[in-house]
Amino acid sequence: MTDTSDRTIGRRTLVQGAASGLGFAAAPLAVRAAGHAEPPARTMDMAKLERQVTLHQDIEDIKQLMYDYCDIADDDHNQDRIVTIFAEDGIWEGAPFRAQGHAEIRALFKTFSEEICFSQHNIFNPRIRVDGNTAHGDFNFLGPFTFRGEEGRCWIIARAVDDYVKVNGVWKIKHHRGYGITASFEKGWPASFPDGVFGNESWRGSPRTR
Repeated sequence: MTDTSDRTIGRRTLVQGAASGLGFAAAPLAVRAAGHAEPPARTMDMAKLERQVTLHQDIEDIKQLMYDYCDIADDDHNQDRIVTIFAEDGIWEGAPFRAQGHAEIRALFKTFSEEICFSQHNIFNPRIRVDGNTAHGDFNFLGPFTFRGEEGRCWIIARAVDDYVKVNGVWKIKHHRGYGITASFEKGWPASFPDGVFGNESWRGSPRTR
């Protein structure tokens, strides 16, 4: 026959093990299992927790949206795929081009496909601010490109400045802006850049979220 004290220890271990997976300390559970008075209950602001989880999920979804953008651009600037990640009235803007709406964006990417035979879009250092169903994001960009014709191989060094909107629970690009320069593949980028080449840099030091 199993001793009563053995059963108590076994039950205590089981409770402690289960509770530890929920993030509770083992000591209060040991007190409870031993039959002592329970400690004061800890309350959690579930509404605050839900807001935090939603915020972090939104930020991650926007990152994935931009990774999809890069993949689409490197898929020969796929015209069918690009319109799926833009809002219906979305804008693609980058000197000297501007396109608004799916039809114009599709036509613009067809032009890119005809002029660019190789690209590798690399974005990093995301700075994303979420406000309900809208958001703003800044990304750094560096990529090697090969253009058809005389321009040939080059680097594009840029900054992507985007507005996003959540449509039926899915984040879409509302307004994409690209600021940057091209640099010779052989010579590399210049020693200095003109003022304002990367657009308004007031984002520096801005809060990550709002």
